[in-house]
Amino acid sequence: MTEPPIAQTEKVLTPRTQALNPFKVTGVEWLLAVASLGVAGLALPATTHEVLRGVLLVLTLLGVALVIVAGLRALQTRTFGKVLILAGTLSYYWLEGVGAAGRSPAFSVPAGVPVFTPQYDLGVLKRTIVLVAAFQLLLLVGYSFRPRIAPLSSRFERRVDRHSAGASLWRYGLALAGLVPMLLGFGFDIRAAGDALVASRSATGDTGYQDVGLINLVSTFGLFAASLLLTEALLFRSLSRIQKLLVAAAVATPVLLGGVRHLWLFITLPVGAVALRRLRKRLRGRDVVRLVLVLAAALSVVQIQIALRGRDWSEITSVRLSDLTQTQVTGQFDAALFAHEIVPSRHGYFLEPAEPYFLIHWIPRRFWPDKPIMESWQFFNDTYIQGATTYNVTPSLVGQFHINFGLLGVLYAGFFMGFLAVTTDRVMMRLDPSSQRAVAVAVGFFYPFIFSSFRFYSPIYFTYVGYALIGAWILSRRRARGGMSKEPSVSSQPGGGRGVVVA
Repeated sequence: MTEPPIAQTEKVLTPRTQALNPFKVTGVEWLLAVASLGVAGLALPATTHEVLRGVLLVLTLLGVALVIVAGLRALQTRTFGKVLILAGTLSYYWLEGVGAAGRSPAFSVPAGVPVFTPQYDLGVLKRTIVLVAAFQLLLLVGYSFRPRIAPLSSRFERRVDRHSAGASLWRYGLALAGLVPMLLGFGFDIRAAGDALVASRSATGDTGYQDVGLINLVSTFGLFAASLLLTEALLFRSLSRIQKLLVAAAVATPVLLGGVRHLWLFITLPVGAVALRRLRKRLRGRDVVRLVLVLAAALSVVQIQIALRGRDWSEITSVRLSDLTQTQVTGQFDAALFAHEIVPSRHGYFLEPAEPYFLIHWIPRRFWPDKPIMESWQFFNDTYIQGATTYNVTPSLVGQFHINFGLLGVLYAGFFMGFLAVTTDRVMMRLDPSSQRAVAVAVGFFYPFIFSSFRFYSPIYFTYVGYALIGAWILSRRRARGGMSKEPSVSSQPGGGRGVVVA
């Protein structure tokens, strides 16, 4: 069966379509980001914690306005990256900062954090607020940076879905890979596995699970397969959509019950990105309502996971509405404060790039027992937990780059995340999800990687992207050479006239 040629999407941009350039940072967005940095600057001469409380409240309101403006823009342009990085700054820093300001006393040090004063130092608070505002502005600077990406994007554009029976078996095989290691660990005792999942993070003592070694690695394919099957079941009509939905639910349920939020986002955010990509040119109210409801459902699951952390899922009936509206749930503003507290006062800047660890992460520790880990993270974690072995902590993206490179590191982190977001958007816009579903979902895995990196820029999160790309290559094939598409205007997107189908 001959595949249709890649849609020719480049057209002359009229003044009307130019205004909807998908990758443009609007004047309003620039104004709000620059105003945020200016407001943060007002914190510098502050002499009381109460002034900083007011500054953070204003910054949060500006952050909400930025997300709303970017969200409306996303509905027009069908791009996801910009609203995602701005929402990351709002949720990880500004909302958390307002929560910290609301403690009694304001900005008091949480119990268990080894800062031996009742409140964070004014200098630490002021520096952190200014750096987060500068980081937010650099996100938009990075998003505005648009080098030529044709050599990269062409590798994705030339891949189209396989539609053979073998490809369908591969889909379900990759999904099964997400379950088999867990079942092997429990000796295929379904009841024991179920009890452990319901217990989630409250489990103590011996659960009966036996480590299955390197076989655990293949379970990562299950995240990609679940996201792909969920995308196909919800967004594309087919006779097997119920079957796909059930298999996706079977794979996603252990992830959900495990209580690890970023794994849930790796399943759901790519679905949202493809759904946004397939919206009709002329947006209808019910399309927006569907997207909002799906987003609200995904976020509610995250909030429930947080509410039940340390408890088990049998207590889900005790979750109240107030638990679903908590804003102080990530701890990343406090993590950034702690990073400023300990560096450079207790240790000099580490000057340690993270990228080499992205390469060696793929080498199993079984073959390299002494494989190094990030020294900067090790110092942050050890200083924070003070010898505890039951948990570890993340320094936040701002804190991580501060303890390594100071101000320049934080500015680079903002620029790089913005650039990564716009690059993902640009590649996604070159794809036709109708014939490139597997590739579109794999590219969509960069979105949860970016969002999770706001906690910690870590090779662990990138591993999920790597497995998704491998899965996409298995489920697709190279199409015959033809005309390559260019970056589209909104009015000429492939699939622009199709609607979102939600079961």
